[in-house]
Amino acid sequence: MQKNIIISTPSHKLTLNCHFDFVERDKFEINKELFFNLCKSGCVNFDQNYSCPPFSPHFNSYVGKEKHFFVLLLKINLNQFKDYTYMDHHKLRIGNAVIKPRIEKIMRALELSFGPKLAGKFLGTGACRLCKPCQRKVNKKCRYPDKLRFSLESLGVDCNKLCLKLFKFPLLWYKEKKAPLYTSVIAAIPLNNINNKSEIIKLTKKELNKVL
Repeated sequence: MQKNIIISTPSHKLTLNCHFDFVERDKFEINKELFFNLCKSGCVNFDQNYSCPPFSPHFNSYVGKEKHFFVLLLKINLNQFKDYTYMDHHKLRIGNAVIKPRIEKIMRALELSFGPKLAGKFLGTGACRLCKPCQRKVNKKCRYPDKLRFSLESLGVDCNKLCLKLFKFPLLWYKEKKAPLYTSVIAAIPLNNINNKSEIIKLTKKELNKVL
């Protein structure tokens, strides 16, 4: 399923491609050790953010017995900046600055709208951004443990394979100082049942319209 929305920023009017679908637990490929080591060797947030390794749990222990999930992906085509004189890394930064806070806002709203009878805690994207800096960096306790959410990748989920299975296109990254064709973020929320698919889709479209 897909919905395109137009958003306005102080400098741009941009199209966001919003993809969403339902998926069973067995479609998630989990390799906690792999992504733990990738984070440890190449990410500045390792041991510096309470939502990241080594603090993030394993996917299976975090979601418990839930078998059904609703997955949302936001994608922005970076060719929308072709008429600007931005460097490639700047295009990517703008794209991520547009989609990352929006998907978190949407997922928090969906978790609240669904309620505990229908859904669990959402699984986000990237490091927690509730505090700047994260209290881990100053050796203090998390300020908002009830609001902290872990990303799919920090739990060991192969997000690229999940994206390919559900939406038939890969995640792309910045390589050799060249921006990818698009940048995207993916999140999910465990569902207690899938008997209300139409209501979930309705609520999702409603929240997507709020981020214009």
